[in-house]
This record gives sequence, structure tokens and C-alpha cells, in this order.
Amino acid sequence: MKAPTALIAISYFAYLGLCDSGTGATYPPPYRPNKCYGNREDIFPGTNLFAAAGQGIWDNGGACGRIYEILCNSPVEGSDGKCTGQTVRVRIVEGKLGYRAATLTLSQTAGAVVYTGKGRFNIQYHRL
Repeated sequence: MKAPTALIAISYFAYLGLCDSGTGATYPPPYRPNKCYGNREDIFPGTNLFAAAGQGIWDNGGACGRIYEILCNSPVEGSDGKCTGQTVRVRIVEGKLGYRAATLTLSQTAGAVVYTGKGRFNIQYHRL
């Protein structure tokens, strides 16, 4: 049942022509200070659904505050988790800019919505 749900979601993104592919990961607290808002606590969504932008979408800080919808496609080889088939919407509050950084690095709460393990996973995403 999960595979058809994932295929429907992927088809939805592809149909709109808004979908990009990349890698995802999760990161643990502390989430402050961050590159977008420093030590401000009021910028974090109450749902804890937020993420850090990688170099490809960071846009010199322009990504701060943007909302992205993310779907996990598959684990990266050697990762121990599985995709859930669900999508998650996150707000960018941080930048992870190292050359090995994922396209989008999700808070642990956001990551658990789309992926069951640790490590990297392949994603499709689009900006809302």
C-alpha cells in the first residue's frame, strides 16, 4: 500500500513540473543559534517541522523562511531506514553549507515523517 501512495505523490510532483531531486538527512538539536535567525526562538514552527538548506538552494541566505514540500524516494546505499511514503512541509531556518551537506537537512521531527532510519535518503522536493 505504501508504494502506490509514493508513486501517486511522485506523479503529482512530476505533473506540476515543480519537482527537483536531491538528498535528505536529519540533524539533532540544538537548533539555535542558526544562520537564518540567530538565537530567536519564535521563528520555529510549533510542529518542529523545519530544515536546513544545502548549498544548492541556500541562495546566499535567501532560502531563509522558504517552505518546501519533501518526499523520500529511497535510502542512499548503506543507510538503514525506509521511506514512509508521506510528504512533509518544512520551513528553512538554517544553512548546512559544507561540500558534503545534503540538499535539505531536516529536523528530527520532520525527518521521522518521511524516513524511518538514520543516514541519507534520496528526496524529491519543491518550493511552495
